[in-house]
Amino acid sequence: MLNIIKSFVAILKIEIEDLAADVELMMNECQKKKDAGKITDYVYLENMALYRHELLAVRSFARLLESTELSNFETLDALITYLQESFREAGYVRAINICVERKMKKVAGYVSR
Repeated sequence: MLNIIKSFVAILKIEIEDLAADVELMMNECQKKKDAGKITDYVYLENMALYRHELLAVRSFARLLESTELSNFETLDALITYLQESFREAGYVRAINICVERKMKKVAGYVSR
């Protein structure tokens, strides 16, 4: 079981890095739209504040994942439950929680095959 948990974490780290890259891409696109005059300063600032918060949340989850002692979990489900509850308690925007939970579900399905 520990091998499945280790595989889950290794793949999830890659998925979380990908999610962070997606948020950074949205930030870059928002900057381009502002520079091109397609959005107002107000919309730009609101969007960037949200993106920064989402990026902070993704990075926070990555730190949670990195600091979690895998040997404390007997099953993959126990680890997933711990990660979900710990991340929800952090109070980040709901949308990023959904994204992270989807990534966990995707990877869990992959390693459980």
